Amino acid sequence: MTWGVAQPLADLLTRGIEQVSALRWKAARSVVFMSRTVKYRGDVLVCSLESPPIEGRECGVVCGWVELYQIVNPAQLTDEEWAELGILPKDREKYMKKYAYRFRNPRRLIEIPYKCREGMRLEQVYMDFLTAYPQVVEMDKKGWEEIQRKINHETKRNG
Repeated sequence: MTWGVAQPLADLLTRGIEQVSALRWKAARSVVFMSRTVKYRGDVLVCSLESPPIEGRECGVVCGWVELYQIVNPAQLTDEEWAELGILPKDREKYMKKYAYRFRNPRRLIEIPYKCREGMRLEQVYMDFLTAYPQVVEMDKKGWEEIQRKINHETKRNG
């Protein structure tokens, strides 16, 4: 299943976390409202549409995978989910006739050009071209010693 969406939604869905400020991070968007429902549940390949172009965002590329695990009536959303979406209680009524798609397990892919159509559809995608970002972290000896010091400090403090 592929899903062509405009930026910045494509990035928000596939990043898992987003930076709010230099020191603050929050969970990325995990609920999206759609006008129709689908029977499909499972991994969805998220692609960003070529237009409109957004400065600082990759458009017309594969962004990553997310798992569509549930579609619910918006009345079933928690207050935390509404707050995450930034929708005030007085504005929630206009979303009640839509479906709330819940996503989890975002995985970024190296952005490669991909022309997709808007919307969610079954499409054949050649998996050989999709490459996940490496999950390896490099650090120098000083950084490693600092992490070990913090771990030892927390272990001693928590007993």
